[in-house]
Amino acid sequence: MASISRKDFFKKIGLGIGVVVSTPVSAMFSEHLDDDNLSVEKKQFLTEYELWLHDFHNFVEKRNKNILDEANNKRLMELSDEAAKRKPLLEQHMKDSRFAGYFNTITASITRNIQS
Repeated sequence: MASISRKDFFKKIGLGIGVVVSTPVSAMFSEHLDDDNLSVEKKQFLTEYELWLHDFHNFVEKRNKNILDEANNKRLMELSDEAAKRKPLLEQHMKDSRFAGYFNTITASITRNIQS
């Protein structure tokens, strides 16, 4: 498989410079992007998942502060719907132990950062 630069990868999945700059450093430099044993599709899924998880946790934090915020609650529902739509593909990708390892590492890392 041909190597792809991070810059080209983010362009390929439609993330412009504004999104990349505002993305947490962990998402921009995740190990999975350098793993030539993962397909571009799996790398894209992991990158999108990491961004989604950061977003989701931010809205959960807002909900914990104000449970009656309708706009926030609506966005949480939309984010949950996005996760449900990706579930079949996630289940397929999780059969790959390398993918599963990266997925679990991303989840643990973000959860740890949020809890600290």
